[in-house]
This record gives sequence, C-alpha cells and structure tokens, in this order.
Amino acid sequence: MESQVEQLRAVLIALPGGKLMLPNTTVSEIVTYAAPEAVDGKPNWYLGAIRWKGYRLPLVSFSAMAGWDPRESVAGAKVAILKGLSGETRLPYFALLTQGFPRLVNIGSDQLIDDPEHASEFYSSAYLDNDAVAIPNLEAIERLIRDNL
Repeated sequence: MESQVEQLRAVLIALPGGKLMLPNTTVSEIVTYAAPEAVDGKPNWYLGAIRWKGYRLPLVSFSAMAGWDPRESVAGAKVAILKGLSGETRLPYFALLTQGFPRLVNIGSDQLIDDPEHASEFYSSAYLDNDAVAIPNLEAIERLIRDNL
C-alpha cells in the first residue's frame, strides 16, 4: 500500500529580502497597489490605510516588520488582502505590500524542510525545494497591528 503525501495549496509572495509562504485560504484577494492614506505616529512597517470593499485596512510591510529590508519599491507592487484569523472585529482583514503577483503552488510535505535557525517572532523559516521561505506567524502579526490601530 502506497502512502499518500499530504498536499498544501499555498501562495508564494515575493518581498524585498525573501519570500513568504501562506496557506491559500488566508489570501482573500490580490489588488493593484495604490498609495495608502497616511496615518501619523505609526511604526515604519505601518504604511498607512487602504480602502477595500467597504473596509479601511492597515497596509503593512512584512519586510520592515521582520527586519529584512524596509526600503520596498512600489513600482509593480501588489497588495495581498489577508483574512484576520483572530476573529477580532476591528481587524477582519489586513493588507500586505508585495512585489509582483504571488504564485499559487501545491506543496507536498516532503518538499518542505524546517529551518529553525532563521526563525523569528514573526515567522518560521523553511526550505521549499532548496529555496528559503518564511512562513509568517499571522497571530503575532495581527496582534502587533491591533496594538498599533
């Protein structure tokens, strides 16, 4: 009897300094970047607020939050609208600045190798077919965003 390899549908998102891997179910939509409304007194990773389907969403830079590269270009940038996981009514969604179009992939459990040496509070680190990827800790990110609303 052959054993079945579990598959995960994921989205790979390019960012300055690395790639994020998110479960496909957390991504609501990818939209074209438009300059956000300025919000004073926020950390450098809090880029402002955008409007999406009647919501006012915080737009954040994961690269700046994770300490990778705070200098993100908006040329060709997209925005990933992510579902909030906490159930918090003040943060049903949030927006993440990305570089280009994310890529949908099917990942087998045998393709992903954990890399705990490079993990942080905001992400776990792994290798996907020899490419480094970060798996964001969405709960920690949401908590940080909520604390800065």
